[in-house]
Amino acid sequence: MKPVSIPVAKPILPTFEQLTPLLKQIDETRLYSNWGPLTQRFERDIETHFGLGASSVAATGSGYLAILAALLASAGRAEPDRPLCFCPAWTFTATASAIQAAGYTPYFLDCDRESWVLDPEQLRTHPMLDQAAAVLVVGPFGRKVDIAAWEAFQLDTGCRVVIDAAPAFDRLERADFSALIPLCLSFHATKFLGCGEGGAVIQCDEAYTWSCRRVVNNGKSASQSVEGPNINGKLSEFAAAVGLAQLAQTDLILEEFGAAHALYDAAFERSGLSLPDWSGTPPSRVYRFFDCGSADALERVTSRLQENGIDSRRWYGTGLQDEPAYAGLPQDQLAATRETAGRWLGLPLYRGLREADVERIARVLSTSF
Repeated sequence: MKPVSIPVAKPILPTFEQLTPLLKQIDETRLYSNWGPLTQRFERDIETHFGLGASSVAATGSGYLAILAALLASAGRAEPDRPLCFCPAWTFTATASAIQAAGYTPYFLDCDRESWVLDPEQLRTHPMLDQAAAVLVVGPFGRKVDIAAWEAFQLDTGCRVVIDAAPAFDRLERADFSALIPLCLSFHATKFLGCGEGGAVIQCDEAYTWSCRRVVNNGKSASQSVEGPNINGKLSEFAAAVGLAQLAQTDLILEEFGAAHALYDAAFERSGLSLPDWSGTPPSRVYRFFDCGSADALERVTSRLQENGIDSRRWYGTGLQDEPAYAGLPQDQLAATRETAGRWLGLPLYRGLREADVERIARVLSTSF
C-alpha cells in the first residue's frame, strides 16, 4: 500500500494577511468572547448573506453545540414521559451525541433510499411517537429537507423538530429557513464556511434566537439571572474573525469547489464512469461521492484506492446503529440505511485539487470493476 498522496480533504482557511485587520480589532477591544463585536458582525453578515431578518442567527462554538442548543431551546431536557428523540441512523455521530447530552435517548430511524432523509409522513404513524419529544432531522451531507412538510408535522403532532444541516451552507436559500423550526450549521474547517470550529442556530424568530443565545451563555439572560437548561457554547471572537474573513471569500470558494467538481465530471465521462443524479437535492460542494453499487464493490474500490495512495471516506460509516457507543439503542428496521452505507464512497475533494490527481482517481475507479 502506498502512502496517502491524495487526501480526502484539505481545508483552506483565511491567511495571516487576511486575518490581521480583524485580529487587530480584538487587540483594541480586548473582548474575546461573550458576543463581542466580531461575533455580532458575523451573525449579521450571515443574516445578510441569506436575506434573513435581524436576530435570526445565534452563533455557537461548534456545530455539535448548535444542535444541542437548538434541542434545549426547542424541547428542553428530556422528561420521563417522553424520553425519546427520533433521528436517522444515517448521520454523523454528533447528531446522536447532542441528543444524549440533552438527556434524550436517540431512536434510530431508516432513511429514504433516494433522498437519504427522513419521511415526515411515515413518522406521523410511528408507534413510538407519543414517547418522543423531538425529532432531529438531518440533511445528510448538506442535502435539503422539505421544511414545509416538517413545519406541518410539528404543528400537527406537537413533536418539536430541529434540522441538523451541518454542512449545508452553500446549498441553502432564504426559502429553506423557517420561523417555526431551527436549522443548525457547522463551521468546522472541513465545511464550506469554515472557521476552525464554530456553528450557528438559524430560525426566523427573534425570541427563539435570544433563547438559543441564553442557552449557550450558561442560561444567563439580559438581567443576568439564570433561566432554563443551559450550556457554555459561545463562539469566540477569534473564531468569528476567521468566519468573517472566510465569508468574504464566498464567491472564490464557490468557484474553486466548482472547478474541482468540473474536473471530476470530465474525467468520469472520459473513463465511462457514471455521474450521480441527485434528483435536485445535491450534497454540499465540499463532497464528491461515488456509487460503488454494493458493499462488496465498495470494499474492493476502497482497497484499490488505498493501494494507489488515494484516501477515501465512508463519512457515516455503516450507520450509527453499528457504533459501539450507541449499542442497544432503540431502532427501526434499517434496510435503506445499510444499503446506502454499502454503496456510497466519499472521494478526495478540495479547493486546488489537481487535474492529474483527478485523472488518477478516475483511472483507479474505472479499473476496479
